[in-house]
Amino acid sequence: MTSRSLLTGLLNSSSRALTSAVASSAPVAAETENTTNEDYELVTTGTNKTIIEFIESNYGSHSAAKNYHLIDGNINVYNSVYENIQNILNAIKTPELVTLITAIQELLASSFNSLGLHKDNITQNITISTLTNKVEEILTNKNRDSLLQQNNPGRLTITQTFTLAPVYNYYISIYGMPLQGQGFNPLKISYIAEILTSLNIDPYA
Repeated sequence: MTSRSLLTGLLNSSSRALTSAVASSAPVAAETENTTNEDYELVTTGTNKTIIEFIESNYGSHSAAKNYHLIDGNINVYNSVYENIQNILNAIKTPELVTLITAIQELLASSFNSLGLHKDNITQNITISTLTNKVEEILTNKNRDSLLQQNNPGRLTITQTFTLAPVYNYYISIYGMPLQGQGFNPLKISYIAEILTSLNIDPYA
């Protein structure tokens, strides 16, 4: 975050330039400096500082790390935080700080949107995979009938099949097989289970 000394330095250099050019502009420069100091205090202290830190830790950092399953998808929380940032923008006038807070607001929006896009992508993958499995099942059953007809009498074939619950199958499809000794990430399992449930698919059937 830009330090107070840096902002003050920029203001002082601007004030000297204005003062040397037109002596009567000194009150304007002083007023600008006061406004910037007030805006800086507003942005970097109290509740507003907490809101900015909340956005960085709960939206921005997760989106940057592609940990979309950790982003809070609660629309009410998002709307509340977005409104708070808009209130900050409405209260400040310093151009540099307006740009900074606008970027933070856009980070919030893009992170929340990335969660929606990620969910849509997983939903599409699940839908395609489900259709593919149905086609394979139909073809397998037809092949099975053909093989049974060709089996020689007196031979017995035993096949043992282990089937993972859908949530684990899709986990492996999306995130890959967990590393040895680590197991499945419970937060990612919960995330996929929520999507499966929204598609009327029992995650653990």
